Amino acid sequence: MLEGDLGAITAEFAVALPAVLTVLTVSCVALAVQTQQMRLQSQASVVVDALASGESAQAAVLWLRQKSTGVTLKQLNRDGVLCVNLKQGLRAGVTLPSFAIEAESCAWVGRDVSYD
Repeated sequence: MLEGDLGAITAEFAVALPAVLTVLTVSCVALAVQTQQMRLQSQASVVVDALASGESAQAAVLWLRQKSTGVTLKQLNRDGVLCVNLKQGLRAGVTLPSFAIEAESCAWVGRDVSYD
């Protein structure tokens, strides 16, 4: 290696390092968002299954509150199909309430189920 090449290698490393760190950070945040989405979808499925099988709405909401914080629940019952929509602020290191993750799950119940 020539003496003059040492500065060029250092400069290339100094330029490449921020790009590599940016890609790593974006990848980690994307993984965290996807994990949160999967967890919320799973919780929506559990809540709609519990409500469809006759579990009390209070018990389902209590379970949901124990599993996650800051989740809002909406319920729609139309033509015998019960749908539950969960919404939660994005959490990527810190909670970002202006960005929300939503998950919806539906089940056939054939009757009206009310959530109060």
